[in-house]
Amino acid sequence: MRSRSDHRSAGTSVRACEPTRTSARTSSLARAQSVAAAATALEVLIEEPEIVERLNANAKRLRDGLRAAGFDIGATETPIVPVIIGDRDRTVFAWNMFYQAGLYTNCVLSPGVPPGMDLLRTSYMATHTDEQIDRVLEVFYTVGKELELI
Repeated sequence: MRSRSDHRSAGTSVRACEPTRTSARTSSLARAQSVAAAATALEVLIEEPEIVERLNANAKRLRDGLRAAGFDIGATETPIVPVIIGDRDRTVFAWNMFYQAGLYTNCVLSPGVPPGMDLLRTSYMATHTDEQIDRVLEVFYTVGKELELI
């Protein structure tokens, strides 16, 4: 019968390998769950195309509203809408002002974007209501004017 010390190879014991085995099983399970979740999401999108239509309508309304107000959102055509401010300090200050006004955005600074392209990343969902979209546009307009972004 072998002892635990007989299982050593290149300084690695069986005991040291146990977390690796556990981790491998955990990752396999996580991958399977991710695949199942993605498959279910695709089924919902196929069975309920109005969700995609609503998402696209919400995103277009926001993009059109931000452009009309004078914000630089680049050439985006997706529900993830960047609001390009450019200057790092102004971007951080604007992020804080939007946050204080109840609107959460992601602040993206160089090196995450090229220098001078600092931005606030916004994203929209099919479940956003017309009232919520109106509120987002109102906050952007008010804060944008106050900070002379538009």
